[in-house]
Amino acid sequence: MKITLLHKVVVRTTKIALVFISMLLLQACPYESQFPVTEKEVMFPKEYLGTWYEKDGNYGVLDYKKYVFRELNDTTIYLDEMELNDNDKWEKTTYQCHISYVGDSRFINVKTVEKNNNGVYYIYNVEMEEDQMQIRGMTTNVTQEFENPDSLYHYIDKYKHLDFFYSIADTKTFTQWGEH
Repeated sequence: MKITLLHKVVVRTTKIALVFISMLLLQACPYESQFPVTEKEVMFPKEYLGTWYEKDGNYGVLDYKKYVFRELNDTTIYLDEMELNDNDKWEKTTYQCHISYVGDSRFINVKTVEKNNNGVYYIYNVEMEEDQMQIRGMTTNVTQEFENPDSLYHYIDKYKHLDFFYSIADTKTFTQWGEH
């Protein structure tokens, strides 16, 4: 009888832990859109190109993860998100990105590059200051369904100035930290 009770406690605890872990992982996913804010019309700023590292607090950087922006053409770049695995080898996920302006605010449309579908877009507000780039992902709390890029654009234009329009979990500061 004690074994059966212990088994039930272990199973219940495992289920609760899995739900909690799933909730944490899902919090870090930015808003997904079926289309970009605007089409690829704006030249991609050259100062974005290169290798960027996520800042860890005020002084350090996360040296096990890096983001490499490389040019595809004048309006589109590739973003290679790279992370060291347990064998000290870089694992890479590649995205296509282009810039959209909503008023004076600059947004990056980050498109997944998957072979089996057209991909989705993640929308990030981006600001550059000297050698640092701050990105803020649009919150997943947006529940409105958009019919086209124009309706998404107007929605962003209306709410882009509000702090809660952006996900805290998807707010990062990048710095160019030498060649690594």
